[in-house]
Amino acid sequence: MACSHNESGSVRYPAVYSEVIAVGATDHNDLHSYYSNFGPELDVVAPSAPGCTFDDWAATGAKGWLWTTDISGTAGADAFNQSAGILDYVDAMSGTSGACPIAAGIAALILSVEPNLTGEEVRHFLTRSAKDLGDPGWDQYYGSGRVDARAALDMVLAKRADLNNDWRVGLEDLVILIESWESDDQAADIAPATRRDGFVDEQDLELLLQYWQVEIPEMDPEGN
Repeated sequence: MACSHNESGSVRYPAVYSEVIAVGATDHNDLHSYYSNFGPELDVVAPSAPGCTFDDWAATGAKGWLWTTDISGTAGADAFNQSAGILDYVDAMSGTSGACPIAAGIAALILSVEPNLTGEEVRHFLTRSAKDLGDPGWDQYYGSGRVDARAALDMVLAKRADLNNDWRVGLEDLVILIESWESDDQAADIAPATRRDGFVDEQDLELLLQYWQVEIPEMDPEGN
């Protein structure tokens, strides 16, 4: 995963590589940040600041900019806050370098639930769960949309409950689970959500019913 960079132009390396998830930036109103690079390689966007220069920061009074942790004490990077006695946080974080860690964090959450997913599978769940912005569907300024952590995890867990692999949670999945009831059948063990417990019981049924009749976007042969 890599940021698209901040020149209001084409996506830059390494984000331009097909195997890399390219992340652009939006502001706190879900609008394209003017500096965020764009183009056919863009996968998703994530929240960042409305600007990326000191002049932008001064003009906005830091409204809508990212806060993040800093090196503690006066050795930290944020001179703006040191005069106010705020030494351990940065309020001038911006750019696609601020957006990319948000998307990476959601990818990490996906892998914390399903650690064996491939990179393309992570991309699929990240992009197909994103909130569509701009023109309907994918577009060069927003990619597939703004990342959504809750929607991504819900999609991953719904796919886990899809026991017959038809990209829908339904009756056939319920039958498979019941046939494995009170066993250690790993193929039907889907709960708890955070980490499977090796046993098929009420927790697995509850998780399956939570995603009952959910349709999961299918991956195409290219992994999208």
